Amino acid sequence: MSSFHVTLIFVFVGGILLFFWKFPIKRKTREKYLQEMEKQLEGKSELMQGSGNSFRIPFTYDGHSYVYEDIEEKGLNESFYKAYLKAIKDDGLVLEFIEKQKRRSVKTDIFIASDVLDQDGQVSKDFDLPKEFAPFTVYSNDYLLAGKLLQDSKVVNIFREFINKDPLGYYYVSLKIDKEAVVLEFASTAASTPNIYYLKSDPSSIEQYLDKLAYLVSKAKELQED
Repeated sequence: MSSFHVTLIFVFVGGILLFFWKFPIKRKTREKYLQEMEKQLEGKSELMQGSGNSFRIPFTYDGHSYVYEDIEEKGLNESFYKAYLKAIKDDGLVLEFIEKQKRRSVKTDIFIASDVLDQDGQVSKDFDLPKEFAPFTVYSNDYLLAGKLLQDSKVVNIFREFINKDPLGYYYVSLKIDKEAVVLEFASTAASTPNIYYLKSDPSSIEQYLDKLAYLVSKAKELQED
């Protein structure tokens, strides 16, 4: 490469750096972002009591009730943010994928499916799930309902979409079912699926998750009523 081309490259790069120094990119403020989410969800943000500088936006979409939560967590030198999208439900089912290496003690009403005895006193078999779920154990307070739910291919595909691996090599699923809601976490790390950075850059992207959470709510209720 000739000296002329090298000089030209330095001039070009220097020009770009000078431009962004004189006209820096403005980061979207949290207030602006929450305003955009209010507009997108057609809801009103409210301060979450007892949660510091965190906010929630209750809203409805296609006949289902949801809550969006924007959470602030304090670090040593700065604050970190993550979010939760919750589809409200009333069936009481709990279902969560936990990495087998992180097996932990759980509440008395939650149990590991492979450790539970069925009505004949036999240990229940592991759920027949795709290989992507091999690192996980399923925790539930109703393994019969959980098993029926996980026989639905659409349900399995929804959970599979949110399998993640952290920088230390541990697996986790950012979607779970609590007693009162189906919960999807938007993590504070850009490598996670989903993450809050993508959501902040495009608030309308939240709509792609609403129907998926609603399907889990509706399917679990349908199976429970059968």
